[in-house]
Amino acid sequence: MLTKLGIAIFLSMNVMVMTLALWAYHGDHISETPPMAEALSDVFRFACLLLSFPVLLLLGRPMLEQSIVDLKQRRLSTEILILSGVLSSFAYSTISVWRGTGDIYFEVGCMILVFVTLGRWLEAAGKLHSTQALDELQSLLPDDVIIRQRDLSERLIPRAELEIGDEVLIRAGERIPVDGVIVDGQTSVDEQLVTGESWPVSRGVQDRAVGGTISLDGQIIVQVDVAEDGTVLQRLIKAVQETRFAQSDTQRLADRISQAFIPATFCLALGTLLFHSLSDSPMTGLLAALSVVLIACPCGLGLATPMALWAAIGVAARRGIAFNSPQVLEALATIKAIRFDKTGTLTTGTPVVKSLLLDGQTSIGDVHCRSRQLAQSSTHVFSRAIQSYIPNHFPPLDVHPTSQAGKGVFGTVAGEFQPTALGSLSLISDLNIQCDPSLQTEVKQAEKQGFPIALIGWGGTVRGVFVFEEQLRESALSMLAECRQRGMNLGILTGDSSNASQRLAATEDLSVAAGLTPEEKKSELEKVQKLIGPVALIGDGINDVVALSAADVGICLGCGADVSRDTADICLVGNDLSQIPWLIDLSRQTLKTIRTNLTWAFGYNGIGMAVAATGYLHPAVAAALMVVSSVFVITNSLRLQSTYSVPENHEEASKTSLRQTEQVTQTTFHAPQSIHEVTS
Repeated sequence: MLTKLGIAIFLSMNVMVMTLALWAYHGDHISETPPMAEALSDVFRFACLLLSFPVLLLLGRPMLEQSIVDLKQRRLSTEILILSGVLSSFAYSTISVWRGTGDIYFEVGCMILVFVTLGRWLEAAGKLHSTQALDELQSLLPDDVIIRQRDLSERLIPRAELEIGDEVLIRAGERIPVDGVIVDGQTSVDEQLVTGESWPVSRGVQDRAVGGTISLDGQIIVQVDVAEDGTVLQRLIKAVQETRFAQSDTQRLADRISQAFIPATFCLALGTLLFHSLSDSPMTGLLAALSVVLIACPCGLGLATPMALWAAIGVAARRGIAFNSPQVLEALATIKAIRFDKTGTLTTGTPVVKSLLLDGQTSIGDVHCRSRQLAQSSTHVFSRAIQSYIPNHFPPLDVHPTSQAGKGVFGTVAGEFQPTALGSLSLISDLNIQCDPSLQTEVKQAEKQGFPIALIGWGGTVRGVFVFEEQLRESALSMLAECRQRGMNLGILTGDSSNASQRLAATEDLSVAAGLTPEEKKSELEKVQKLIGPVALIGDGINDVVALSAADVGICLGCGADVSRDTADICLVGNDLSQIPWLIDLSRQTLKTIRTNLTWAFGYNGIGMAVAATGYLHPAVAAALMVVSSVFVITNSLRLQSTYSVPENHEEASKTSLRQTEQVTQTTFHAPQSIHEVTS
């Protein structure tokens, strides 16, 4: 298709050049036409005929096939109207060439075919690119796995050969390749892929393991109890496929108008044919009828939607916003509700130490010194948060830490008999370290409110409690307020614990649905769509992929996984949530501009068709009106750039965002850097 499009563009450019030469020739008003000029004019007319018909064959066939499908489904679309105008222009122009008199409109048909096909190619390429997200989900799992045999020996086999009952060995840091039950070992598991849970969870014997999650710090053996096509990850992939194929394109305003406009066009053309055939001659009637159909598809109608969309996309690209397809802007303008993923979207997804509670007898320096020493030996997210919280100016302790998978770290300081431990309540209990009643109250209160904790203790006593929290993104609160001002219904859909989500929701007056699986997020979105209307989902993780596909508009942060960015309709490269209200304003203004353009284009059609039906519309006047219509559409679309242009003091930031757009996103649709790039 791209090769055909390239050939068609080359031929259409030649047709345009020769048509411009013919216009210049006919505009000279020379009283005596030189024989050579007359002959050259005939050559140009026949050359336009010969060069334009390959364009019709190359690009018109797919449009004809789609029109036939639409007619079989009893659906009248702008495609039928455009094809009618194209065929009419070719028919009228061919008759004019063979008769040796009359104007030709080959360039109109060629350029309409090129523009429509270019848009179709971009749309198809975007859909193909989005399906690559499914391949990326598949590639998360290793191709080969290690199984433990009955004689306790280990063997490497392809994952595809696994059977129910096989025992698979997963080492620390590896992704779990199967769904099953842990029969040996203990570890901390990052389950954010499936549940969206912010923090790693401890998993041991008899606990369930889910394929696609990561074993962080321990070695486990998982017994397979689900066939590959029934795993959580495969169900997630299947849900994405069903949502992607079930989701239809945004019904354009032009298509809705066409339901009445197309029958009216053909009725008027038929009436014109009969009237002029009876009152004058069949040829006069045929030419007048063809003029009616031809004038019904001016260039302005073809430019009305894409020019506004391209202008808006160019502005958005300067602010580091990339689109999967241009039609997303139309859908975004109609949304009534926004749902946010919490972890990694409203929050940074990285824990920070909210507070450090002490037992009242131990100095904070001792707690800092021992905590930092033990935290340095662990890669756990809580350990990294503790290292960031505690100043790095303490002398090293003579201690050799030991990691307890899924629980924490401990070690004995030189000269002491009892170990120092940093970790969960389970680790503290295993080492017989007692917690002071006052600290027990604080621990229970923190857990009730949904704050994760880590305890530090030595000498048989808990000395301090680290309380962690997620960090809100800087622009999150202001963004929520501005979205609410624009009439958006706001809420949270998360796989995280309900306590943490409810706390945030209560603070910002948001509805919340917590503890959701990817499929449950999709179900919640469907409920919102039925009760409120079109909904946008803003997320970042792989566990958001299904919901991003199911939403009317899926928006992903640039920090998210590649598969999330490919599945989403819009990507915010800079992770700046304050772009959301601006983007809503841009989409609404773009839709308003499209409606204005279409109103103008269809209004011009109606007047032009009425005049053409009388037989008094001179082709030169029709050509001039086409130019006026196109100029109006282009100028009206350019207003989007002037209204939403990037401020001068943000020029450097916008350049950086553009570079990030090129580097981070892989969207197929190329957003022009300016409207001049489109017109040139």
